[in-house]
Amino acid sequence: MKISYVILLISSFVLSSCFSKVKLIEINYTLLEQGFPFDVNSDTLVIKNQNDLMKLKSDKAPEVDLNIKTILGFKGTTTGCKYPAIDIKVVRNDPKKKYIVNAIVYQDGLCKKLILYQRIFTIDKMKKNYQVVFQTTNILKNKMLLDSEKK
Repeated sequence: MKISYVILLISSFVLSSCFSKVKLIEINYTLLEQGFPFDVNSDTLVIKNQNDLMKLKSDKAPEVDLNIKTILGFKGTTTGCKYPAIDIKVVRNDPKKKYIVNAIVYQDGLCKKLILYQRIFTIDKMKKNYQVVFQTTNILKNKMLLDSEKK
């Protein structure tokens, strides 16, 4: 009886440690002026050092101290009647060595035009050997508008 209790106790401990929640740390960011362009072949931007900044080949590059900051950015397209509102949340996942940029793009209406958007921002200097993952979700700002325009 004691042995089965010990085995049950050990197995429950092992299972609970396997399913423990990974702690994601929310990272503060500061938006930069959105006017400078980045690579037309990529929808994302990660600038960790001066060499990365020089690759932009832009005279409108922001003045950022890359010894203490990292520049991140993303761009995309949506439809709508005006420029979309965009919510950003940046989290760091230490066990996976990743920064995750979650962006929600709120499409305003269903006009038939194409809208280009971008967000460029800084975070505190990224940890070494970490990757950045960008996840963008487009959401229609007013669901009732969608329902009325389907009719």
